[in-house]
Amino acid sequence: MIEDCIIGEGTIVHPLTNLYGCRIGKNCKIANFVEIGKGVVIGDNCKIEAFAFIPGQVQIGNNVFIGPHVCFTNDRRPKVDSPHFYPSITKVRDGAIIGAGAIIRDGVIIHEKAFIGMGSVVLEDVPASFLVVGNPAKLIETCFNCDGASTRPGGEGHPEYTSPRCNRCSVSGWGGSQYKRRG
Repeated sequence: MIEDCIIGEGTIVHPLTNLYGCRIGKNCKIANFVEIGKGVVIGDNCKIEAFAFIPGQVQIGNNVFIGPHVCFTNDRRPKVDSPHFYPSITKVRDGAIIGAGAIIRDGVIIHEKAFIGMGSVVLEDVPASFLVVGNPAKLIETCFNCDGASTRPGGEGHPEYTSPRCNRCSVSGWGGSQYKRRG
């Protein structure tokens, strides 16, 4: 079912897919049994595999891969009998890869060229060009820009503790901003 959607030129939407009020860019591939909710924006050249669930409030950049059975959430306090809905915007930036079966909590930002390992449960922002895996997803110290090892100057807890930075190519996670511990 496709209802009130804008679909770009060259995009292939397979049958048995539910699209509601979303905008999909050019040259994308949407597999069978995908559900995309109202207000979702998907960039160009994206591939979304079977059984992915993308509710409203999700923004996906260009050249993003979303594996089968990936599930995004959009309400941290869902209740059956409450009229209140507290959506948060989730952003997947250009070139990100999300492995099969990953679960993405609402409100996170998956930065450029980040890689989410299969089955990971993402509860926090993922820095650019780095890999996260596990439940909850944890940063693996590898840079996908050049495969170099990364460091965190200053050490955790130090006032100069910064985002992950690759030793070889100097790519910095979080787009160069300071690392902020949540907690």
